[in-house]
Parts: sequence; structure tokens; C-alpha cells
Amino acid sequence: MNRTYALGVDYGTSSVRAVVSDCLDGRLVGTSVFAYPSGEHGVLLDPRDPHLARQNPADYLEGLRVSVRDALKAVRWGGKVVLAGLKGGQPLELSTDLIINRALTVVGAFSVDSRGYAEAIRLIEAGRFPLERMHTHTFGLEDVGRAIETLAGEVPGEDAVHVAIVPGS
Repeated sequence: MNRTYALGVDYGTSSVRAVVSDCLDGRLVGTSVFAYPSGEHGVLLDPRDPHLARQNPADYLEGLRVSVRDALKAVRWGGKVVLAGLKGGQPLELSTDLIINRALTVVGAFSVDSRGYAEAIRLIEAGRFPLERMHTHTFGLEDVGRAIETLAGEVPGEDAVHVAIVPGS
């Protein structure tokens, strides 16, 4: 039986994180983290305005490329990978050897209609997918520095996928 896998991509402050789940049983198949190479921990500061911080858009595109490549490596033989949404008009490099050798099917999905949203809500409510695993850490405002270090993979023993800063937590 062919398997279908969902690829979830989260663009954070300092990295792109991806998870691959088996659509049949919600099992987490693989994860990938791409730390933005630009700036300090992926953040570009403006010396003229200390309150302005940015990311390099090229880091987003490279992170997407690496995440999709790693997702394809996580999929078992004969599986299907769905790429949804637009990718910024940039070409996306795919390993054709990997796709051929694993007999993978790669399909694109441009958008969804109301039926698609209803199906997505039904799947989320069914609890088959471990969406709670996407959120791994919560920090208070006083721990912003540690939150950034954790998300950047600089805290030994901490494997962050998604970090939230919540005042008062």
C-alpha cells in the first residue's frame, strides 16, 4: 500500500523547521531544522534603528529547499509527498534520483476550497496527527534570550521545533 505523507514547515525567527507525518496514522516520520546562516542567530539588526530586526529572505528559500530535500529522505519506498502552497516563485531543487530510487510520487496542491478547510478541521479534531509536537517550548518574556538559544539549537539536550514567548508564563 502506498503511503501519503504531510510536510509541515514553520518559518521561525532563527530557523526553518519541518516535520513529516504519515497521513494514515499520524506517526512522526522525520524532522528537519535549518538554521538561518545570515546575521546573528538568523537575525539581521539595523545599526541605525536598534528596534528593527529582519531575516534574509534568501534564508527562507534555502530553508525550504533543505526541508523538502530532508522530507523526501524520510519518506518510505512508494510514498507520496504533497507540496502545498506557493514557494515564492523560486525554483525548488528536487533529487530526481531519490524520487526514482524510492518510487516516490510528488504532487502539488495550489489551494484549498471550503471542502478542503472542512476536511482539515475534521482531521485536526480527530487527533490523528501529533500537532502538539510542533510546539515544544514556552518561555516568559524574561527568558527571551534562552528561547532564541533553544530554538537555534544552542542549548544541549533541547530539541526545539516551535518556541513561544508568552508574557506571564
